[in-house]
Amino acid sequence: MFKSKLIIASSILLLIFSLLNAQVDKPEESVVDITLEQNGKQGTVSATYKIPDGFHQTLQKDYFFLEVEDIPGITFAETIYPEGEKDADGYIEYKGKIYSHQKIYY
Repeated sequence: MFKSKLIIASSILLLIFSLLNAQVDKPEESVVDITLEQNGKQGTVSATYKIPDGFHQTLQKDYFFLEVEDIPGITFAETIYPEGEKDADGYIEYKGKIYSHQKIYY
């Protein structure tokens, strides 16, 4: 009798731990990585976007942009986007990794 209760209790604990393990959020890879490079009186701020498989990003500069706050004495050039591919409607789409950047002048 004791042995059967122990087996049942162990089975229940194993089931609970299995369910809890399934609920734990696993760390995800970052979606955007930002880097800053400096070379004398100029530099580059870059963003690498990682678009998940099965998804895409359409280039619409009002919604998809690299924005840097104004800093006195520093000028930021316009964002440079990669070429991308045109979809059936003529919009530029990105899939996978996207690298955009801005030049910085001091």
